[in-house]
Amino acid sequence: MKTPPRHPRLPRAIAAALVLGAALLAGCSSTPPVENRVPAGSAEREAAISHALAQLDKPYRREASGPSAFDNDGFIAFVYRDAPEPLPEAVRAQLEAGTPIDLADARPADLVFFRLEGDNDRARLLVGLYLGDETMLMATPGIREDAGVRRLALDEYWHQRLVGVIRILPPR
Repeated sequence: MKTPPRHPRLPRAIAAALVLGAALLAGCSSTPPVENRVPAGSAEREAAISHALAQLDKPYRREASGPSAFDNDGFIAFVYRDAPEPLPEAVRAQLEAGTPIDLADARPADLVFFRLEGDNDRARLLVGLYLGDETMLMATPGIREDAGVRRLALDEYWHQRLVGVIRILPPR
């Protein structure tokens, strides 16, 4: 009796189909994007973060405080406008508005302040909204297409320029 001929490509085809199917299923998962997840906190903090994330990628415009464009401190004032105690628009006044804390103790919706040296040794103060996990949202002047409300990592560049962390809302 003769054995039927084998089809060596059939198992490879099945394996390829299974791998492709698994890849398609993985791509269809409903996990929310990482950039929109922040650690839980108080309802006020979550509202501030949610309001801030809704402004992501809006353009930077000097002296703008929303809702269609923002400058640096105008963005933070806009995010906190519905807070129990709204923030002033001037960045220096924002720095003095809350309770100073260490970066290690920062929670989402705390404010992080930085000093950047400019032309003619003129320093500029910038503020960002801490999101947790060493990230922040900031309306940054940037260079052309980089300008606007952006999610930024608190990397070595920002750590070297950090001048303060301020808590505005209760921690929980």
